[in-house]
Amino acid sequence: MPSRPRSRLALGLAWGAWLSTRSGAAMTPEVCSAPKVNVELPPGPEWADATEQLTEHLRAIGDLDRCARVSVRPSGAQVILEISTSDGRTATRRVDNLAGLLRAAEALLVLPPAPLAAAPKPSPQELPPAESRAPRPSAIPPITAHVEFGAGGSLRWGGTPTYVGGGLAGYAQFALDDWLLGVSGRWDFVDNVIGEPTPTDFAMDSNAVGVNVGHRFDLAGAALDTLVGPNIVVETQSADDLVKDIDGDAADLRVSFTVRVSGPRRGTLRAFAASDVELSPGRLRKQRFVDRALPALPSWSSGLAVGVLWGVR
Repeated sequence: MPSRPRSRLALGLAWGAWLSTRSGAAMTPEVCSAPKVNVELPPGPEWADATEQLTEHLRAIGDLDRCARVSVRPSGAQVILEISTSDGRTATRRVDNLAGLLRAAEALLVLPPAPLAAAPKPSPQELPPAESRAPRPSAIPPITAHVEFGAGGSLRWGGTPTYVGGGLAGYAQFALDDWLLGVSGRWDFVDNVIGEPTPTDFAMDSNAVGVNVGHRFDLAGAALDTLVGPNIVVETQSADDLVKDIDGDAADLRVSFTVRVSGPRRGTLRAFAASDVELSPGRLRKQRFVDRALPALPSWSSGLAVGVLWGVR
């Protein structure tokens, strides 16, 4: 008699363990490896291996609803395909051949692609400083162009023989960035010979016009221009030796080198000072005369001009 309660206790413990196992299994979410397929086919050779092909076709598809249920039942010479998805939706298709059955099953069972996760916003620590995000200036600065006009007084001396004179000088030039293209002119209305006798009432003056090219440099807020180019110089001499008047003129081609400083550079109206040297290739080896009774013409000359220039930027 005492063994009967023990048997009932053992039976109760076994029953409780079985219920716990079933309850735990019921609480565990189902993991599906493939859709459940139930196939009934109409007779005929075209449906002979439909079950095997449908099963293999569904196994080959990657993004498939593996917890869905697939039912195929005959309807005359056709079949009716019914799909029940894992989220409770159902769909029915009527197909009349094996190829249509495979396409319809795939279309109803393939899951839509998962939505792309939005890219996370960058942390403030990852953002570059505000100044680095500002637009960078263009690597190539814009080209600037303007014209300039200058005029002033000049002193001039030359040799050989030695001449000293003075007059007016001016120029106009076109500036493209730091490159210069210009024309220049001067009128020396007084030229005197120094160091040798001259005829009675001797007088001399000269005029020059030239073109030049050059380059401009920054010089502590001012502009330093260096220029080179040809000049055409026309010199006139006259004298009265109490017997007859002697006069004449001569033209000469010279090479001119000029250095000019102007400032302040940003001003529209600014002062300038220029120094130049002219060389006469034709007179360096042999002296030239307007008349043998008059002094020889100079083979070189140099000048200093000071004035004001006006520049439109």
